[in-house]
Amino acid sequence: DLAFCKKLALEFSGDLTVFEGEDYQSIQDQFIGAYFSITMRFHAGLLSFLHGVPSLCIDQQFKSERLLIDMGLEDLLLSLPDGLHKEGDQDLELSQIKASIEKIVVTREETLKRVEAYFVSHKEHAAQILNEFLKTHGISKD
Repeated sequence: DLAFCKKLALEFSGDLTVFEGEDYQSIQDQFIGAYFSITMRFHAGLLSFLHGVPSLCIDQQFKSERLLIDMGLEDLLLSLPDGLHKEGDQDLELSQIKASIEKIVVTREETLKRVEAYFVSHKEHAAQILNEFLKTHGISKD
C-alpha cells in the first residue's frame, strides 16, 4: 500500500503527503487541517471522517463500503478490479482517482454535512468502533 501511495503522491506533483509509520497518534493529528484524505484502511478513513475531513477510500470493501453507503457517499469508494491491492499494479487508473478528488473538492461542504448528520445519528456506534481501534493499538483516548 505504501508504494502505491507514494506513486500517487508523485503523480500529483507533491501536492499530496504520504503518512508513514505505526504512530497512530501522529497520523491522527495530521488529519487536523487536512482538506481531504485518500485512505487505504478502514480506520484511517473513519478517523478522517471523524475529524471532518472527507476521505476517498481506496480498496476498502466491506467495512468502508457499508459506512459510505450509510452516509450516502458511496461514490467516495474506489475498489481495485479484483478487490485486492497488489503492490506495484496499476489496476486502478490514476484518472479515476483524479476524477474522485475533483469531486471531493467540488462537493466538500455537502459531503461534510452528510458525514456530520451520520455521526450525529450514529454517535454511539462510531464511538464504539473508534474505541475498539484505539484499544487494539494501545492508544489512550486522552
